Amino acid sequence: ENLGIGRYRVWVRAIDNQEVAGYWSVARDFFINTTPVITAPAAQTDIASPTFQTITWTAIPDAVKYEVWADNLTTGQNRVIYRVGATALSTTTYSPTESLGFGTFSIWVRGLNSQGEPGLWSLARKHTVLRAPTVTAPSGGTFDTTPTFSWTTVSGATSYELSVRNAVTNVVVLSNKYVTTTSLTATQDIAPGQYQVLVRSRLGNYFSVWSAPSAFSIGQPPKITGAKLVGTPGKPQFSWTAVAGTERYELWVNNVATGKRVIYQTGLTNTTFTSATTLPPGTYRAWVRAVSTMGVITAWSASVDLVIAANELPQDALNSVGTLVQASLLINDGNQTPDGLLVENADQFIGEVDSQINADVRPEATVALASGAELLDSVEPAATVGSEYDAVMSEWQSAAWWTETSEMPDRVDLNSTAALAASIGFVVRNGQRPDDRRKRKS
Repeated sequence: ENLGIGRYRVWVRAIDNQEVAGYWSVARDFFINTTPVITAPAAQTDIASPTFQTITWTAIPDAVKYEVWADNLTTGQNRVIYRVGATALSTTTYSPTESLGFGTFSIWVRGLNSQGEPGLWSLARKHTVLRAPTVTAPSGGTFDTTPTFSWTTVSGATSYELSVRNAVTNVVVLSNKYVTTTSLTATQDIAPGQYQVLVRSRLGNYFSVWSAPSAFSIGQPPKITGAKLVGTPGKPQFSWTAVAGTERYELWVNNVATGKRVIYQTGLTNTTFTSATTLPPGTYRAWVRAVSTMGVITAWSASVDLVIAANELPQDALNSVGTLVQASLLINDGNQTPDGLLVENADQFIGEVDSQINADVRPEATVALASGAELLDSVEPAATVGSEYDAVMSEWQSAAWWTETSEMPDRVDLNSTAALAASIGFVVRNGQRPDDRRKRKS
């Protein structure tokens, strides 16, 4: 039998081969004090838990209550958990409600029978609690090739381990396992690129889990985060992420249909620019780049398309869909610069893939292209523009995929569909961008 906790009395007697029983022995009393086995928290190796976990243990026959005791070995506090007597537990689990903080704890459990008689305490289970820090710097973009890394303080941590890795190759470029403060400055230059910072805290032989990775970049272009129309009449407004150490930003906007540059700003000190002039309906492509105080220039950012749709609709379209007008932001992932050149080094270009974002509605039906500081280039003679596009179209016509792919949609039908969609305020985009192959004339 599996005897539970309690006092027992035992007698013994002999029986001979004739099945004749002898006298019972003198009674002997004894006590059963079975110990439970702690099953959680699990035995740790060198990784601490960020919080104190639920304590669980095995059940003991005839036990009606269980007592739990824990000491903090790091701080020297005894009985930080002490559920005994009237506060003993009737279950085999306990989620601590005490404010336990950090440290290495010793945990014991024992059972009590219905008479209040206890069994033996279990073997001690060691459990270390240590939070992970939070990285606070750097974040976003910077030109600093020897940045300072910083993070939050963790109570009880005696040191920290820092790891900086390339976000693309996953190669560790900086590692220090014994940082006794909450910051560290790189002593050697880190090459331009995209990186992640991770930190974990240490207490004796135990480490916390790694912090959430914090992303930053060195010498990379900004990211355009918004393109919309503001005011009445609507004027284009572009915004982008900041790059620490930047002296100025350059913004370049082309008319996609003509390939002409309509906005070019080279001395912007903020991360938002609103054009002083309106733009007629059409698709406009924007890029931005940063110039550091030392004259270092990033590559051009991934381009975004701002589509401004006219609100002059045919009467039948008005009757069916109303006066829908829209401007939208389309983010491209092609590796091209504003002047149409391919980026030779892929590491210098950050491609973005995002969904379409609707922007403000343009109120006026037709707006003349006003003159202003942003409208720099005059329109090229028709013959010159035509000859360049003829060369591009000739190149397309000779491509096998254009003429031989049976799955290619009928171009006449597609163009008709695009025209109809444009007439009611929607945008149909082709996958090819012939304007990107053209270089702006100096």
